[in-house]
Amino acid sequence: MVRQFPFPLLLWVNDDLIGKFARKAPDFNSISSIISFTCPTNLFTNCIQEVTKGIFEKILKEGGGILWQEDKDTTFNQCKGFLHISQLEAAKKVLQEQDQEQDQEQDIKLTPKLEANLEFLQGHSPELPPEKRQQHYRKSLEFWRKSDIWQYKGCILYCLGVLAITYAMQNPPQRNLYFAIAKRYFYQCVRTFDKVKRPDLMSKFINPLEKVFIIVV
Repeated sequence: MVRQFPFPLLLWVNDDLIGKFARKAPDFNSISSIISFTCPTNLFTNCIQEVTKGIFEKILKEGGGILWQEDKDTTFNQCKGFLHISQLEAAKKVLQEQDQEQDQEQDIKLTPKLEANLEFLQGHSPELPPEKRQQHYRKSLEFWRKSDIWQYKGCILYCLGVLAITYAMQNPPQRNLYFAIAKRYFYQCVRTFDKVKRPDLMSKFINPLEKVFIIVV
């Protein structure tokens, strides 16, 4: 039937869908031709940097009240500039491959900072289960703990606290345990801003700490 189409059929798909076509529709796949469109690597990196910066700025601007809504899922769905998880994984794959090939023409590498940004964005994705998001956040935090950009460290600690609240809401029997974990992250977040003498940011992020403190004490 496919060969009797009276018109050409153009499908714009990613690598995952190409693989599904090959497995589930081999007859269709056998008569098709594939044209790959490559995106300049610097477009990937610029996009990652801009989106990461935008999310951090939003968190710093809104403070600890941005997502503290107990009647709603405490994820970052409300943040604009969100990238689909498949896009993030594809970007990381491209950068890793280029890094291995040592492409001197583009001279764009998967630097520790860029990888930390990617890990943060993956942790920021509500498409992933909480345990995966936590892993990505922690990997990103490992880099920012050694950096002098303390704002990002504080933001990720806050994100980890919010994620612990999500765990608590989804697992009532372990609610107190996850609230205690959230308390620890929120405390570290506030302490981060205290160490650099930023009372304005301390006041923005102290409310979640006060709320979980009441719950776990």
